[in-house]
Amino acid sequence: MINSLEDALQKHQKGKLHEALRIYKELLSKNPNHIQVLILTGKLYLTAKKPNVALPFFKRANDLAPNTPDITNYIGKTYIQMKRLKEARSLFETLLKSKDRYIPALLNLAKIEKDESNFNEAIHLYQKVLLLKPDSETALNNLGNIFQGQGKHQEAIEYYQKAIRLNPDNAKLRMNYGNILLLENKLESSLVEYKKALSIDRKLMQVYKNLVELYSRLYPYEKALTEIEKIFKSGVRIPEILLSAAILAINNKDFKLAINLLKKNVELFPDHFDSLYQLGISYHQSAFFKKAHKVYEKAYEINNESDLLLYAMAKVYIDLKEDEKSLEYLEKAIKINPENYTAHHELIRTRLNTCDWSKRDEDKKKLQEISLKQIELSTPSPIPFLNLNYFEQENSFLLKCSEHSANNSKQKTIKNKVSLTFEHKPSLNSKLKIGYISPDFRDHPTGRVTVDFISAHTKDQFEIFCFSLIADLPKDKIQDKFKKVCDHYISLYNVPTEKAAKIIYDYQIDILVDIAGYTTYSRPEIMALQPAPIQCQMIGFPGTMGAPFIQYIIADDVLVPNDHEKYYTEKIVRLPNGFPGSILDVNDEINSREYSNLPDDKFIYCCFNSQYKYSPEIFDAWMEILHQVPNSVLLLKGGNEVYQNNIQKEARQRNMDESRIYFGDNLPFPDYMARNKVCDLFLDTLFYTAGSTAINALQVGLPVLTCLGNTNASCMGASIVNATGFQHLICNDLDEYINKAINFGNNPKELKELKSKLKNSVLKSNLFNVSNYDSWLEQAYMKMWKNYMDGKLPELIEIKK
Repeated sequence: MINSLEDALQKHQKGKLHEALRIYKELLSKNPNHIQVLILTGKLYLTAKKPNVALPFFKRANDLAPNTPDITNYIGKTYIQMKRLKEARSLFETLLKSKDRYIPALLNLAKIEKDESNFNEAIHLYQKVLLLKPDSETALNNLGNIFQGQGKHQEAIEYYQKAIRLNPDNAKLRMNYGNILLLENKLESSLVEYKKALSIDRKLMQVYKNLVELYSRLYPYEKALTEIEKIFKSGVRIPEILLSAAILAINNKDFKLAINLLKKNVELFPDHFDSLYQLGISYHQSAFFKKAHKVYEKAYEINNESDLLLYAMAKVYIDLKEDEKSLEYLEKAIKINPENYTAHHELIRTRLNTCDWSKRDEDKKKLQEISLKQIELSTPSPIPFLNLNYFEQENSFLLKCSEHSANNSKQKTIKNKVSLTFEHKPSLNSKLKIGYISPDFRDHPTGRVTVDFISAHTKDQFEIFCFSLIADLPKDKIQDKFKKVCDHYISLYNVPTEKAAKIIYDYQIDILVDIAGYTTYSRPEIMALQPAPIQCQMIGFPGTMGAPFIQYIIADDVLVPNDHEKYYTEKIVRLPNGFPGSILDVNDEINSREYSNLPDDKFIYCCFNSQYKYSPEIFDAWMEILHQVPNSVLLLKGGNEVYQNNIQKEARQRNMDESRIYFGDNLPFPDYMARNKVCDLFLDTLFYTAGSTAINALQVGLPVLTCLGNTNASCMGASIVNATGFQHLICNDLDEYINKAINFGNNPKELKELKSKLKNSVLKSNLFNVSNYDSWLEQAYMKMWKNYMDGKLPELIEIKK
């Protein structure tokens, strides 16, 4: 029997539990009262995490040898595994009353206190153990864990170091020490400890999880990916490996790689929620909306209580034009996590998209409240600027929000800023290299506005680069034109941030111009790395970027009057007009209203601005105009059924026949331009005014009536109209706007004369004279460059006609 017991013990110690258990059972069948075998069998089941099975063996041993400390201790340990902590605590306290120096009971009682977050009591017990046994690794390690959790890193380090000196071959100790070094940002030292831990125990999975985070912090993007790939190729199969590599790719905008990594991970771990969620994110960011939706649905089956997933699903429903479903999921996300600021922002935006103004005052208050909270807490979650501008705002508030976003962009690049050393030394080349960066070099409102002025640059003095942040698109004539008119068209789509900045730097760009700001698909973090010595922004973003890495903004005195300069971190570059206009194709075969199902005998007011820009204030004005001009109708931008129903409801509430509201179908762009021709007067919105829609209307001779506001976004329409020379179409307040619109509607002859003058002169105006615009812009670039060459700080620049 002795030989059999020794054999069983050896197998038990080597982890061969099934073989050891077989021998224990044989021994107990011969002698059911063998106390040692009963204890060993109970310990084996505890090791196997089967406390319910272990308990009867310990209790049988206790019946045979009552009040034996070791047996009592094992029963207490079993209760801990069973979560019967009250009973375990009672056992240990009773045991310690008679044997207060019994170390196993002290350690187990300390564990209970630690697990119940009674940290002071736990510390006291572990320190008592160390007085009795200074070389207790368990006490030292747990004290290190407690102090680490409390943020007392130096105390934690001391205890871990003591434990390692006692047992340098304990893999978990090495891992814990590596963790605290990682928290202390001692990355190289942390890596040494993790490698030592793995040299002792290759199966310590938690180390691999920590390693992938370390690599992402320690190395540039591509090297970090290589090191993570090595872990996977070594045969480690836990979902966190490929997931971490994919998240690294996502953070660097490398969605193609992220999708491939995550698809592989989902093959290996089909029910891994985080992999499914990130795969959905990657599909969504790559504009594969249906694929994203399908993956999100599978993730939802696994976990329907994730506010992040619910928010992501709401976003994809928006892109699938299912606003009602989006609202449903956003409300669910907020209910689960009221602190999900992005969900709040998106809920407000979705109501704006459907012109649901039932909670508009509440939405404005909430929007400001959560934006200020984000600023106060320095949250990494973005503040959506376009949402802010759909309400009346103070410039000081908009500046704070911009500075928050700029700081977020800087934070994303802190690691890269250390590894990149972009040195800019003033030097004079034969040509000044101008780089434009944007996701909108395509058939997009900004792309359509900018393509002509970029093509008109003086090529013997300037070398023009277009750095595109969007994928190449099939059959996109605007994108094709950009590729032809610039000297160099470079795609940065899916290129990691660090590499994208390095590409720009390697081209030795002198002035880098951002035409996106904080809009969709923009990447201000590239600008945050300052790959060019001079950086400025223009056109695409209505306001300051609040960023120290953007030195200038291109504007005019309408967009940024003198008394608004204090709300901009950039130095203002004032041109005679703030926007250029590109002349776009018009389907000249469409000359009648019949094609657009519009009445021939009515005065047609129109507004083709996005419905987000509509507001109760401007809608009140529009309905008053229709009431005062009985033979008129209002043509608005088309949209989904929810939006149209809400607009019709708002009309009825203002005693307006809803049949006088028309919605324009989505048309091919040349047909849309032709539809502008058959309308009578374009009525601009109020807080976020027309940009490209005003330029489109004016090109074909459609007058644009606009109000001059108090922010950049509320002055865009006025800036554009001002550039045509028809300043009398710019109103100082809503009353003037309403009266002029009514006057034009009731005096068609006067309007006809205005339209004739506009049509005959507009294409010769500053708005569409890209040669003039480029001349002014190039003068500004030369002044920026001279200022830089002279070693001066950026300063206000004004270019006159």
